[in-house]
Amino acid sequence: MNTINKNGISEVTTSQFGEDIIVNYLIKLLKNNNIINDMTYIDIGACDPVRNNNTIRFYEQNLNTNMMLKSVLIEANPYQYERCKKNRPNDIVLNAIIVDKKNDNKKIPFYVFANESGLNTMSKIQAESILKELPNVFTHYDTVMVDTITINEIIDKYFNNKPPVFIDLDIEGIELKILKSFNFKKSKPLIWCIETSELITDFEVGKKENDIVSFMKSKGYEVYADTYLNTIFIDKNILKKLVRKHSMKNSCINIEKIFSIKNKYSNNKKHKILTIFGVKFKIRCK
Repeated sequence: MNTINKNGISEVTTSQFGEDIIVNYLIKLLKNNNIINDMTYIDIGACDPVRNNNTIRFYEQNLNTNMMLKSVLIEANPYQYERCKKNRPNDIVLNAIIVDKKNDNKKIPFYVFANESGLNTMSKIQAESILKELPNVFTHYDTVMVDTITINEIIDKYFNNKPPVFIDLDIEGIELKILKSFNFKKSKPLIWCIETSELITDFEVGKKENDIVSFMKSKGYEVYADTYLNTIFIDKNILKKLVRKHSMKNSCINIEKIFSIKNKYSNNKKHKILTIFGVKFKIRCK
């Protein structure tokens, strides 16, 4: 659990780089401006249901306000799937792999490393590569057969064709392929948090996937914030509406706001100042 001090007020995050704080700030803006009433989400590649998780904050908020809204977690690792069911009983939890095309009753192989590892993959070539690159960390992987599902199917089945407010997408390098299969004309979530860089180690982030940023902009989204590992997008029309309302109210959205984060789970992580909606956030994980 991370402690955040904002003008003397403590706040909590469980994300890797404070992503849930940023999304929560957005959600408050949307609610205060009567754009949304309820917070619903799909967490794709949930992995740990609490630690370094971008949606546990919203799960707990819904519980605390007695809003028994059903949101969805997707986790392919059978071990983490069981942990998600245990720790998030009010969410719908699916042990499945997100794919780009519908495959009725079809299971595909999934290569799983140590139970709590996020280094799991659908690619046997990549699994073998991980063993070669990290021989002191992993000695083997297990192969499990997992059901498949598309994001479009999830929305049709669990959200009655009404998109969730927020989708968190972290599926180890195939994000763009999945995004290209999503029906944006039928469903348009207001906010996305998408992994746009690979986290190589606790201290090293890989190349930025700018193709994802370009694709999301082509679908009518703007970059709201970027922690380099993840990019947070908001519907462009909604952002314009927020800007107009804040401008009319002479809101001080350009005032610098400093957030200091202490990350209990991930020690010694540091990050730079982010510019979010004209607001500067300094996020320091230590």
